[in-house]
Amino acid sequence: MERHLLIGILGDREEKRPSHAATNAAIRHTADALGREVSIEWIPTNAVETAGDAVAVLGKFDGLWGGPGEYWNSNGALEAIRFARERDVPYLGTCQGAQHAVVGFARDVLGLARAAHAEIRPDADPDDLAVVPMSCSFVGEDRTVRFLPDSLAAAWYGKQTAVERFTCRFGLNPALRTKFEAAGFRASGTDETGEVRLLELTGHRFHIVTLFQPQYASAPDAIHPLIRVFLLAAGC
Repeated sequence: MERHLLIGILGDREEKRPSHAATNAAIRHTADALGREVSIEWIPTNAVETAGDAVAVLGKFDGLWGGPGEYWNSNGALEAIRFARERDVPYLGTCQGAQHAVVGFARDVLGLARAAHAEIRPDADPDDLAVVPMSCSFVGEDRTVRFLPDSLAAAWYGKQTAVERFTCRFGLNPALRTKFEAAGFRASGTDETGEVRLLELTGHRFHIVTLFQPQYASAPDAIHPLIRVFLLAAGC
């Protein structure tokens, strides 16, 4: 019998936020399509700091989803994402979950200790910003994402482009793209203007971050490929 999956969603749950409801729904109908039982727990962003022990809080989960929405405790979120990255726990980051993954990678892997998020620290030195305002936010729009031909994303989607719901105003600082890619965090999807919308971490079971929200494009009769592969990775 296949193991029951436990998925943790990193984020501060808001009952009336549509993206939070969409995240829960996407996990459930994807698990149903795969014939797997799944339980979902939301993990407040202060949970790791409060407990003082990341393993105690996060060690039980088969996969972690860095959810959208405001993060009340940025440092706690960064610690949880580092746990997933360093322990090869499948991680799907959307919006804030993607932006915080970028900041954490810049600090922990690239050694940029002061790496910052422009929305959270607008007073930061521009040279320290890992996450900056995008030139085209497209917030609330369905737009085309273009995948690098040899990327994991292109293989999973089975095509070179897809229409996704654009929701983020902030993304990877273009000045850091070369350093990120040299360290294995590859920009594998861009928008119509060439700005990075999707990154994939090589050598990891599943560590994908998106500046769009795949949960909005997933439905019981049209499972989203990224969410499908995320749950498959979590079930390994």
